[in-house]
Amino acid sequence: MGIPLTVTLLVIAGYILMGAALFGVWENWEAMEAAYFCFVTISTIGFGDVVPGAAVGLVSKDDTIKMIVDGIYIVLGLAIISMAFNLIQVRSHLTWLGVKISYFLPFSSLS
Repeated sequence: MGIPLTVTLLVIAGYILMGAALFGVWENWEAMEAAYFCFVTISTIGFGDVVPGAAVGLVSKDDTIKMIVDGIYIVLGLAIISMAFNLIQVRSHLTWLGVKISYFLPFSSLS
């Protein structure tokens, strides 16, 4: 009956950890700082206190490519979060509907 909630949460956690590893290497951030940036960014909170490329500035072609990859990571992350929320919402609506139907049907007709 769809994708389990644990799989959905593991995909989100894996994407955040993958981004944390990427930003940790590229930006020389600690693991918690990089994970914090990934979570805050793809959850659309976006405080702006941790920003990629702020320490160096865009001085080389490699830095520009990194910023493009950063943007792709963010856009894909927003899509993954949106799909995950949609999966969770559909699952909760189906559960709610199942509970409502069970109130009206006799127990003998459910089996």
